[in-house]
Amino acid sequence: VRLLDETGQELLYFGVVPVEEMQKSGSLIFGTYNFTNLEYDKNYIPSVIPVERAADGRCLCPVSGKPYDATAVCSCVAADWHSVRMTRGLF
Repeated sequence: VRLLDETGQELLYFGVVPVEEMQKSGSLIFGTYNFTNLEYDKNYIPSVIPVERAADGRCLCPVSGKPYDATAVCSCVAADWHSVRMTRGLF
């Protein structure tokens, strides 16, 4: 999980959601990640890059062509994201 600045050029924060912490709802598997200390009225771009590996550690969609290289980019899906803005609500 990544959080970029409003230009999409600067990585501000990142984190990993381990598969053990993911939840299942029907046929959908999802995870959550909370970013803290963000500023109000500022645009951020969240994005998710799934990493798909088999039980033996082999990358299912190797970009570099080396399926057992743990440092290789390993994603079958290109992430798409949209800018979000947190605002103070009047409650």
